[in-house]
Amino acid sequence: MKIKVGIVGMPNVGKSTFLNLMTQKYVAQEGEWPFTTINPNRGIVLYDKEEFLTVFKKFGSKSIKYPELEFIDVAGLVKDAYKGKGLGNEFLSHLKEADILIEIVRTFEKENVPHQEGSIDPERDHKIIQEELLMSDIKICERNQKKDKILEKIKEKILKKEKLDDDQIQVAKSYGLFALKEKIIIENGKRNLDWVDFSFSFKEDFNHELKIKIIEKILDKLNLTFFITANENETRINLIEKNSNFKEAAKIVHSDFEKKTIKVQVIELKDFLRGEEKTKIFNKNDKIIPESIYKFIF
Repeated sequence: MKIKVGIVGMPNVGKSTFLNLMTQKYVAQEGEWPFTTINPNRGIVLYDKEEFLTVFKKFGSKSIKYPELEFIDVAGLVKDAYKGKGLGNEFLSHLKEADILIEIVRTFEKENVPHQEGSIDPERDHKIIQEELLMSDIKICERNQKKDKILEKIKEKILKKEKLDDDQIQVAKSYGLFALKEKIIIENGKRNLDWVDFSFSFKEDFNHELKIKIIEKILDKLNLTFFITANENETRINLIEKNSNFKEAAKIVHSDFEKKTIKVQVIELKDFLRGEEKTKIFNKNDKIIPESIYKFIF
């Protein structure tokens, strides 16, 4: 399972810097002028929590496989982009495939890094981004509603901020509408805004611990957790939906495991790291125990 994360925000807020920090590579060009990013930049981010490495070492595995998240960085959005201003908003199509969006808002002051609107105002910027995402959805609905009549009703409900029914949700997801995507807001600066999920200076405060917190926020928003399988050959961290059962976990490891598995031996990661071998046995149809090490019994 590879999670796709879209990065949105106005020009010069630090989107490309954020991508480079998360990937720990120079994936995206950083600049002090608008529209440094023209074509989308993509980078792989590993969920490489230190505890996973401890499991790898204790089992003496030859290799370790971390979950991968693909981050997608697109050009900055400006006010009225949906009307064609700036680079327009057609590049947002690259984010339709994203499972979740991270919006970057800027609060840092820097004279040689101009703001598109001429001043620093994160609340204003946030409203602009939300308006652009909404209008992108509306344009998609209007463009396709002749062949897919349900889109007309979906458009009405999105505009009124009403809840979609199950059939409408499935159609909206098939078109990648932003209204249905989970969102995380990150402030690049140190005002500690009370309406954002994370607030820190990209240039000064980023570290590995913060990277892991951001990843775990993404997983929580998507209702995902992890389980570990480990032996002398490989330690593997697997992502799975929180409401899954052990049979579904077995299928993630290997398609044959789904049919062969009878029971699962489980030790919670926190107990394993403390050296406490508190193993429990579960049937394959039982609900999973999250953040644990599994051994499938045939």
